[in-house]
Amino acid sequence: RFRFSTMHCGRGEIFFVFYDSFDREFFEKAKSFIHDIKQRNNNPIILLIRNSYDLNIETNQNFITEEEALEFACENNIFFFHISSFKKDESGIKEILEFTLNAMEYLKNLKEKKPKKLRKICNVKKPIIYLYPNKPIDISIQINMKNSNINKFTVVYPKFNKENNTWNVHAKPNGDIIINDRTYPYLFWEAQSYVSDEINEGFIVKDEDSEKFLEEKLKILGLNDKESTDFITFWLPILLANKLSVCTFQSKEYYENFELKIEPKPDSLIRIFLVIKKLKAPINIKEQKLEKIERKGYTVVEWGGSNY
Repeated sequence: RFRFSTMHCGRGEIFFVFYDSFDREFFEKAKSFIHDIKQRNNNPIILLIRNSYDLNIETNQNFITEEEALEFACENNIFFFHISSFKKDESGIKEILEFTLNAMEYLKNLKEKKPKKLRKICNVKKPIIYLYPNKPIDISIQINMKNSNINKFTVVYPKFNKENNTWNVHAKPNGDIIINDRTYPYLFWEAQSYVSDEINEGFIVKDEDSEKFLEEKLKILGLNDKESTDFITFWLPILLANKLSVCTFQSKEYYENFELKIEPKPDSLIRIFLVIKKLKAPINIKEQKLEKIERKGYTVVEWGGSNY
Protein backbone atom coordinates (compact mmCIF):
# COMPACT_ATOMS: atom_id res chain seq x y z
CA ARG A 1 0.00 0.00 0.00
CA PHE A 2 1.08 3.54 -0.74
CA ARG A 3 0.93 6.64 1.45
CA PHE A 4 1.92 10.23 0.75
CA SER A 5 4.80 11.23 2.97
CA THR A 6 4.16 14.86 2.03
CA MET A 7 1.76 16.85 -0.09
CA HIS A 8 4.57 19.12 -1.27
CA CYS A 9 5.22 19.01 -5.00
CA GLY A 10 8.62 19.90 -6.40
CA ARG A 11 9.72 20.74 -9.92
CA GLY A 12 10.09 18.09 -12.57
CA GLU A 13 9.14 16.83 -16.00
CA ILE A 14 7.78 13.31 -15.42
CA PHE A 15 5.72 12.40 -12.35
CA PHE A 16 4.51 8.97 -11.19
CA VAL A 17 1.42 9.06 -8.94
CA PHE A 18 0.39 5.69 -7.51
CA TYR A 19 -2.88 4.95 -5.77
CA ASP A 20 -4.53 1.95 -4.13
CA SER A 21 -7.67 0.90 -5.94
CA PHE A 22 -9.56 0.15 -2.70
CA ASP A 23 -8.81 3.39 -0.84
CA ARG A 24 -11.16 6.28 -1.73
CA GLU A 25 -9.50 8.80 0.61
CA PHE A 26 -6.10 8.01 -0.83
CA PHE A 27 -7.40 8.40 -4.41
CA GLU A 28 -8.81 11.85 -3.61
CA LYS A 29 -5.41 12.86 -2.22
CA ALA A 30 -3.77 11.60 -5.41
CA LYS A 31 -6.12 13.74 -7.49
CA SER A 32 -5.28 16.83 -5.40
CA PHE A 33 -1.59 16.04 -5.69
CA ILE A 34 -1.91 15.88 -9.48
CA HIS A 35 -3.60 19.29 -9.57
CA ASP A 36 -0.72 20.63 -7.46
CA ILE A 37 1.82 19.17 -9.88
CA LYS A 38 0.11 20.84 -12.83
CA GLN A 39 0.02 24.21 -11.08
CA ARG A 40 3.72 24.14 -10.14
CA ASN A 41 5.14 22.77 -13.39
CA ASN A 42 4.98 23.71 -17.04
CA ASN A 43 3.30 20.96 -19.10
CA PRO A 44 4.39 18.05 -16.87
CA ILE A 45 4.00 14.45 -17.99
CA ILE A 46 1.97 12.69 -15.30
CA LEU A 47 1.37 8.95 -14.96
CA LEU A 48 -1.57 7.94 -12.74
CA ILE A 49 -0.86 4.33 -11.80
CA ARG A 50 -3.49 2.07 -10.30
CA ASN A 51 -2.27 -0.68 -7.99
CA SER A 52 -4.58 -3.57 -7.14
CA TYR A 53 -3.77 -6.77 -5.32
CA ASP A 54 -7.08 -8.43 -4.44
CA LEU A 55 -9.54 -9.74 -7.02
CA ASN A 56 -12.45 -9.38 -4.54
CA ILE A 57 -11.96 -5.76 -3.58
CA GLU A 58 -14.70 -4.47 -5.89
CA THR A 59 -17.16 -5.41 -3.15
CA ASN A 60 -15.57 -2.69 -1.03
CA GLN A 61 -17.67 0.50 -1.13
CA ASN A 62 -14.48 2.56 -1.25
CA PHE A 63 -13.24 0.76 -4.36
CA ILE A 64 -12.27 3.03 -7.25
CA THR A 65 -13.24 1.49 -10.58
CA GLU A 66 -10.86 1.61 -13.49
CA GLU A 67 -13.50 3.52 -15.47
CA GLU A 68 -13.57 6.30 -12.85
CA ALA A 69 -9.78 6.64 -12.85
CA LEU A 70 -9.65 6.59 -16.66
CA GLU A 71 -12.29 9.32 -16.82
CA PHE A 72 -10.22 11.50 -14.46
CA ALA A 73 -7.11 10.84 -16.58
CA CYS A 74 -8.91 11.83 -19.78
CA GLU A 75 -10.36 15.00 -18.27
CA ASN A 76 -6.95 16.10 -17.02
CA ASN A 77 -4.81 15.04 -20.00
CA ILE A 78 -2.68 12.65 -18.01
CA PHE A 79 -1.70 9.02 -18.59
CA PHE A 80 -3.25 6.00 -16.90
CA PHE A 81 -1.66 2.62 -16.20
CA HIS A 82 -2.64 -0.44 -14.18
CA ILE A 83 -0.33 -2.78 -12.28
CA SER A 84 -1.26 -5.65 -9.99
CA SER A 85 0.54 -6.92 -6.93
CA PHE A 86 -1.77 -9.94 -6.93
CA LYS A 87 -1.01 -11.24 -10.42
CA LYS A 88 2.40 -12.40 -11.59
CA ASP A 89 1.80 -10.68 -14.96
CA GLU A 90 4.36 -7.88 -15.29
CA SER A 91 2.91 -6.41 -18.50
CA GLY A 92 1.73 -3.26 -16.70
CA ILE A 93 5.20 -2.50 -15.35
CA LYS A 94 6.73 -3.15 -18.77
CA GLU A 95 4.24 -0.74 -20.35
CA ILE A 96 5.18 1.95 -17.82
CA LEU A 97 8.90 1.48 -18.49
CA GLU A 98 8.32 1.59 -22.24
CA PHE A 99 6.22 4.74 -21.90
CA THR A 100 8.79 6.43 -19.65
CA LEU A 101 11.55 5.84 -22.20
CA ASN A 102 9.25 7.25 -24.89
CA ALA A 103 8.47 10.29 -22.70
CA MET A 104 12.17 10.93 -22.01
CA GLU A 105 12.89 10.82 -25.74
CA TYR A 106 9.95 13.15 -26.33
CA LEU A 107 11.29 15.69 -23.81
CA LYS A 108 14.77 15.45 -25.30
CA ASN A 109 13.43 16.10 -28.80
CA LEU A 110 11.24 18.91 -27.48
CA LYS A 111 14.28 20.68 -26.04
CA GLU A 112 16.11 20.18 -29.32
CA LYS A 113 13.03 21.47 -31.18
CA LYS A 114 12.46 18.15 -32.91
CA PRO A 115 8.74 17.43 -32.63
CA LYS A 116 7.82 13.87 -31.69
CA LYS A 117 4.44 12.35 -30.91
CA LEU A 118 3.56 11.53 -27.30
CA ARG A 119 0.48 9.40 -27.00
CA LYS A 120 -2.33 10.03 -24.51
CA ILE A 121 -5.49 8.33 -23.33
CA CYS A 122 -8.65 9.20 -25.24
CA ASN A 123 -12.22 7.98 -25.40
CA VAL A 124 -13.05 6.01 -28.52
CA LYS A 125 -16.69 6.98 -28.88
CA LYS A 126 -19.61 5.34 -30.62
CA PRO A 127 -18.00 2.92 -33.04
CA ILE A 128 -21.03 1.15 -34.48
CA ILE A 129 -20.94 -1.58 -37.09
CA TYR A 130 -23.55 -2.12 -39.83
CA LEU A 131 -23.72 -5.38 -41.79
CA TYR A 132 -25.18 -5.70 -45.31
CA PRO A 133 -24.65 -9.20 -46.76
CA ASN A 134 -25.99 -10.12 -50.20
CA LYS A 135 -28.11 -12.84 -48.62
CA PRO A 136 -28.96 -13.94 -45.05
CA ILE A 137 -25.77 -15.41 -43.57
CA ASP A 138 -23.99 -16.07 -40.27
CA ILE A 139 -21.13 -13.62 -39.66
CA SER A 140 -18.31 -13.52 -37.09
CA ILE A 141 -17.02 -10.05 -36.14
CA GLN A 142 -13.93 -9.77 -33.94
CA ILE A 143 -12.24 -6.62 -32.61
CA ASN A 144 -8.58 -7.49 -32.16
CA MET A 145 -7.37 -4.94 -29.60
CA LYS A 146 -3.69 -3.99 -29.53
CA ASN A 147 -2.04 -3.32 -26.13
CA SER A 148 -4.98 -4.69 -24.13
CA ASN A 149 -3.24 -3.67 -20.89
CA ILE A 150 -3.85 -0.02 -21.89
CA ASN A 151 -6.71 -0.10 -24.40
CA LYS A 152 -9.92 -1.01 -22.58
CA PHE A 153 -13.47 -1.65 -23.76
CA THR A 154 -15.87 0.44 -21.68
CA VAL A 155 -19.23 -0.45 -23.27
CA VAL A 156 -20.28 -3.22 -25.65
CA TYR A 157 -23.86 -3.78 -26.86
CA PRO A 158 -25.05 -6.35 -27.54
CA LYS A 159 -22.50 -8.26 -25.49
CA PHE A 160 -19.81 -10.21 -27.28
CA ASN A 161 -17.64 -13.15 -26.21
CA LYS A 162 -15.14 -11.48 -23.86
CA GLU A 163 -12.55 -14.21 -24.34
CA ASN A 164 -11.97 -13.24 -27.97
CA ASN A 165 -13.97 -9.99 -28.38
CA THR A 166 -16.21 -11.62 -30.96
CA TRP A 167 -19.85 -11.35 -31.99
CA ASN A 168 -21.43 -14.31 -33.80
CA VAL A 169 -24.54 -13.05 -35.55
CA HIS A 170 -27.05 -13.76 -38.29
CA ALA A 171 -27.33 -10.83 -40.70
CA LYS A 172 -29.79 -9.94 -43.46
CA PRO A 173 -29.37 -7.78 -46.60
CA ASN A 174 -31.60 -5.04 -45.13
CA GLY A 175 -29.10 -4.53 -42.28
CA ASP A 176 -30.92 -6.47 -39.58
CA ILE A 177 -28.57 -8.23 -37.16
CA ILE A 178 -30.03 -11.12 -35.19
CA ILE A 179 -28.54 -12.43 -31.94
CA ASN A 180 -30.51 -14.87 -29.75
CA ASP A 181 -33.80 -14.08 -31.54
CA ARG A 182 -33.38 -10.35 -30.97
CA THR A 183 -32.90 -7.91 -33.86
CA TYR A 184 -30.41 -5.02 -33.76
CA PRO A 185 -29.71 -2.26 -36.34
CA TYR A 186 -25.98 -2.32 -35.57
CA LEU A 187 -23.28 -3.49 -33.15
CA PHE A 188 -21.99 -0.92 -30.67
CA TRP A 189 -18.77 -0.60 -28.71
CA GLU A 190 -16.72 2.07 -26.94
CA ALA A 191 -13.23 2.02 -25.46
CA GLN A 192 -10.47 4.07 -23.93
CA SER A 193 -7.30 4.01 -25.91
CA TYR A 194 -3.70 5.15 -25.75
CA VAL A 195 -3.18 7.16 -28.97
CA SER A 196 -1.61 10.31 -30.32
CA ASP A 197 -3.81 13.41 -30.47
CA GLU A 198 -1.46 15.11 -32.94
CA ILE A 199 -3.23 16.27 -36.11
CA ASN A 200 -0.93 16.90 -39.07
CA GLU A 201 -3.61 17.29 -41.70
CA GLY A 202 -7.33 17.87 -41.58
CA PHE A 203 -9.97 20.56 -41.78
CA ILE A 204 -10.73 23.75 -39.82
CA VAL A 205 -14.46 23.70 -39.12
CA LYS A 206 -16.54 26.59 -37.76
CA ASP A 207 -19.75 25.80 -35.92
CA GLU A 208 -21.95 27.31 -38.65
CA ASP A 209 -20.23 25.12 -41.28
CA SER A 210 -20.38 21.87 -39.30
CA GLU A 211 -23.50 20.35 -40.85
CA LYS A 212 -22.39 20.99 -44.43
CA PHE A 213 -18.87 19.73 -43.65
CA LEU A 214 -20.14 16.42 -42.27
CA GLU A 215 -22.64 15.85 -45.09
CA GLU A 216 -20.01 16.46 -47.78
CA LYS A 217 -17.25 14.36 -46.24
CA LEU A 218 -19.47 11.42 -45.31
CA LYS A 219 -20.79 11.22 -48.87
CA ILE A 220 -17.22 11.00 -50.14
CA LEU A 221 -16.44 8.30 -47.59
CA GLY A 222 -19.34 6.13 -48.73
CA LEU A 223 -21.99 6.39 -46.01
CA ASN A 224 -25.63 6.12 -47.03
CA ASP A 225 -28.30 8.55 -45.80
CA LYS A 226 -29.24 6.53 -42.71
CA GLU A 227 -25.63 6.01 -41.62
CA SER A 228 -24.82 9.68 -42.25
CA THR A 229 -27.81 10.75 -40.18
CA ASP A 230 -26.73 8.49 -37.31
CA PHE A 231 -23.19 9.92 -37.56
CA ILE A 232 -24.22 13.58 -37.82
CA THR A 233 -26.75 13.50 -34.98
CA PHE A 234 -23.98 12.23 -32.69
CA TRP A 235 -21.05 14.47 -33.72
CA LEU A 236 -22.80 17.67 -34.84
CA PRO A 237 -23.65 18.83 -31.26
CA ILE A 238 -19.96 18.53 -30.34
CA LEU A 239 -18.81 20.62 -33.31
CA LEU A 240 -21.47 23.23 -32.58
CA ALA A 241 -20.45 23.46 -28.92
CA ASN A 242 -16.76 23.83 -29.86
CA LYS A 243 -17.43 26.88 -32.06
CA LEU A 244 -14.11 26.20 -33.81
CA SER A 245 -12.53 22.79 -34.38
CA VAL A 246 -9.81 21.02 -36.30
CA CYS A 247 -10.99 17.67 -37.64
CA THR A 248 -9.26 14.73 -39.26
CA PHE A 249 -10.39 11.31 -40.42
CA GLN A 250 -7.88 8.96 -38.82
CA SER A 251 -7.15 5.57 -40.30
CA LYS A 252 -3.74 3.95 -39.76
CA GLU A 253 -3.37 4.35 -35.98
CA TYR A 254 -7.03 3.51 -35.35
CA TYR A 255 -6.83 0.39 -37.54
CA GLU A 256 -3.64 -0.70 -35.76
CA ASN A 257 -5.14 -0.29 -32.29
CA PHE A 258 -8.48 -1.92 -33.15
CA GLU A 259 -8.19 -4.44 -35.97
CA LEU A 260 -11.51 -5.67 -37.32
CA LYS A 261 -11.64 -9.33 -38.39
CA ILE A 262 -14.79 -10.42 -40.22
CA GLU A 263 -15.70 -13.88 -41.52
CA PRO A 264 -16.79 -14.26 -44.22
CA LYS A 265 -14.82 -11.28 -45.49
CA PRO A 266 -16.93 -8.47 -46.99
CA ASP A 267 -16.53 -7.16 -50.54
CA SER A 268 -16.47 -3.60 -49.14
CA LEU A 269 -15.25 -2.54 -45.70
CA ILE A 270 -15.70 1.11 -44.73
CA ARG A 271 -14.17 2.27 -41.42
CA ILE A 272 -14.47 5.93 -40.48
CA PHE A 273 -12.88 7.43 -37.36
CA LEU A 274 -13.30 11.19 -36.86
CA VAL A 275 -10.96 13.04 -34.50
CA ILE A 276 -12.18 16.46 -33.31
CA LYS A 277 -9.99 18.91 -31.43
CA LYS A 278 -11.38 22.14 -30.02
CA LEU A 279 -9.52 25.30 -31.02
CA LYS A 280 -9.30 28.67 -29.33
CA ALA A 281 -8.10 30.34 -32.52
CA PRO A 282 -7.58 29.32 -36.18
CA ILE A 283 -4.40 27.42 -37.07
CA ASN A 284 -2.64 26.60 -40.32
CA ILE A 285 -2.95 22.96 -41.26
CA LYS A 286 -2.56 20.93 -44.43
CA GLU A 287 -5.96 19.97 -45.84
CA GLN A 288 -6.63 16.26 -45.71
CA LYS A 289 -7.39 14.57 -49.03
CA LEU A 290 -10.16 12.01 -48.87
CA GLU A 291 -10.54 9.29 -51.48
CA LYS A 292 -14.06 8.58 -52.69
CA ILE A 293 -15.27 5.16 -51.56
CA GLU A 294 -17.63 3.09 -53.70
CA ARG A 295 -19.74 0.39 -52.07
CA LYS A 296 -20.14 -2.94 -53.82
CA GLY A 297 -21.59 -6.29 -52.88
CA TYR A 298 -21.50 -7.52 -49.31
CA THR A 299 -20.66 -4.39 -47.29
CA VAL A 300 -19.63 -3.70 -43.69
CA VAL A 301 -19.58 -0.12 -42.36
CA GLU A 302 -18.12 1.12 -39.08
CA TRP A 303 -17.94 4.70 -37.83
CA GLY A 304 -16.76 6.26 -34.60
CA GLY A 305 -14.49 9.01 -33.33
CA SER A 306 -12.90 10.91 -30.50
CA ASN A 307 -12.85 14.51 -29.34
CA TYR A 308 -10.47 16.58 -27.19
